Amino acid sequence: MPSLPREFYELITDADLPLDDESSEPLEELSAAQLEIVAAQAANLLGQGWGAFLVDLGVDRARIPAPLKAADLRADAGFAALAAGDSRLAAGAEDRALIKRVQDALQALAGRIAGAPKELALAVWGADGDFGEETTRAVKALQRWRELEVNGVFAGAEAEAVLALLDEHAPPDLFAPSIVNLSPDILNFGGEPEPEPAPEPEVLSPAVQRIVNIARGIAEAVDKPFEITVQGKVYSYKADHFGVPPAFAGLLRAPGGFAYGVRPGHEYWKCNVFGGTVLALAEVPVPGHRVGKFRHFPRAERFGDSLARSRGWRMIHHLDHRDPANPEAAILGEQQNAEIRAMLADIRPGDMFFADNPGPPGSDGGHTRVCVAAADPDDPDCAPLFAQARRERAQVQRDGMMRVSNGRQIQFWVVRYTG
Repeated sequence: MPSLPREFYELITDADLPLDDESSEPLEELSAAQLEIVAAQAANLLGQGWGAFLVDLGVDRARIPAPLKAADLRADAGFAALAAGDSRLAAGAEDRALIKRVQDALQALAGRIAGAPKELALAVWGADGDFGEETTRAVKALQRWRELEVNGVFAGAEAEAVLALLDEHAPPDLFAPSIVNLSPDILNFGGEPEPEPAPEPEVLSPAVQRIVNIARGIAEAVDKPFEITVQGKVYSYKADHFGVPPAFAGLLRAPGGFAYGVRPGHEYWKCNVFGGTVLALAEVPVPGHRVGKFRHFPRAERFGDSLARSRGWRMIHHLDHRDPANPEAAILGEQQNAEIRAMLADIRPGDMFFADNPGPPGSDGGHTRVCVAAADPDDPDCAPLFAQARRERAQVQRDGMMRVSNGRQIQFWVVRYTG
């Protein structure tokens, strides 16, 4: 069998296991054939919702095996013989089906148990049915972890340890929806929601005020750069650094190891990079994934779910108006517009507003906005003021019903910092 794609190997060796949704970002450039290798040889490393992600990227759902359960191993005659002490596996064994079963089990431990030895992931060759050096190292890591004799042989004690651990850790739902942290009122579909009036102006927390000040500062830095010192390092930006093409070449850096290489003539318009940079400069938790030497922010239509899982952040609204019969298009109607209006009326300074555009998943794009002022309660468009990267440059402008309703955008996330 082929080795796992290098991008997946780097992800497994760099990322914390179990994998979460944002870990999928580095794999979006892989072909469907490469992702099928991942599904065939590393399915048990995949986390909640990963099956849907692979299908979005072109993998046939039938090629994604169900996560391994302890019951599957007990029903397997070969594994049952191992557990009973009637047989054993070691380097050079020839029963490839049983070896792959054991490899699947080792990967399941790595993918479900925080702190499990990384060697169990079999990050180079995966579950390929060959008991070679990588599998021997994995078995020895299991033995050290569970305080068994370290000899690289998989037999009764090792099989019983695997079964006990899998009994304690349920498999993930690979096709689970990605809606997280929703408050009960968001899930109330009984009737059309009424927009709530904007509250009286309130004093923002220092962290939220910092988010607002940085977002406005960069978006309004037209004539001279916006500069800020974070942990002893000076960062400098102009609004047109976030346009097409940017007005500079080199590395666009942000705290936390985030950096994007930009070259002359390169079309680079990344609203998510603008939003992520604002949060990194504000020194609040912000998700990212490793790409080579540097980290990148999630793309806009994945940013909301990822950010909501970060410490101190909370999902305030999530609307999914995709048509079940055609997820690339929106459901249109008065109820959907009423839901959007209520959401816009609730957005406050410092909130992050993410939206997904119509079109194929992963290739259609989305948009990231940072709220710097709430909508006027008398505004018929119900448009908050957002700092955001538009095509020419980052700027401050109002976006409301005229821009986002009636199917112009089909999913929405509002995430608020409360830490």
